Amino acid sequence: MFQVINIFVFVTFLLASCNIFGQQITGIQQDETLVLFKKNKNPKLATILSTVIPGSGQIYNEKYWKFPVIYGGFAGLGYFADINNNYYKKYREAYEDKIKYIKDPEGKEDPFPGVAAQAIQRERERWRRNRDLLLIGIGLLYLLNILDANVDANLFDYDVSEDLTIKICPEFNNVGKSPTFTSVPNFYGIGLSYKF
Repeated sequence: MFQVINIFVFVTFLLASCNIFGQQITGIQQDETLVLFKKNKNPKLATILSTVIPGSGQIYNEKYWKFPVIYGGFAGLGYFADINNNYYKKYREAYEDKIKYIKDPEGKEDPFPGVAAQAIQRERERWRRNRDLLLIGIGLLYLLNILDANVDANLFDYDVSEDLTIKICPEFNNVGKSPTFTSVPNFYGIGLSYKF
């Protein structure tokens, strides 16, 4: 009975094995004499270009859509960093005026009545922290721009062929009949090979 099951499984795998094609071009004749020229991009040059002028490495790699994204990111981060810097300066001056009034209140009017110096200091620190984080964001965007140009240049000529195939084959290993492995039974399996 066990041999009948083994034979049935083996025949099933044998009949089920076939090539499966993910993509197949029909109706198009390919000229074998035609040789296409592939452009190779130099990753070192793309990195240097993006380091000197952000976005120029993306233009060199022919990823034109990334150029406005990079400069839009710089513009947005720079705009908000400027706003935060202006508020920081405003609260810094207000804090300095409040401290001067606290140290020498004679003959002066309180510039911010009813507001504690610590509250002004907290606001000053909040705007400074936001400005600093936005400046760090600008630096990270600059580094990301350089890294993106390098990766795009390395992967520019990466072969993405249309030959996506998978081959399923039955496997039968007769290990039990060998003199060294006498106690191991036969086993069946499926071999799977794919090509990208």
